[in-house]
Amino acid sequence: MLSGILLLMYANHFGPIKTTLYPLFGHPFFIGMIALAINLAVAGLGTGIAYALGWRPK
Repeated sequence: MLSGILLLMYANHFGPIKTTLYPLFGHPFFIGMIALAINLAVAGLGTGIAYALGWRPK
């Protein structure tokens, strides 16, 4: 959630919210999709580390 808020603020130059698009590779891209990808990567990495340390769900 924090990644989405920060990207939204950055895309609007920390001013009033006027757009939900972020320029990525020269094309406007919906911030929600970028934030979702970041959140899934963090969750996957955290789960991988937990499994590597021996944690298993019950």
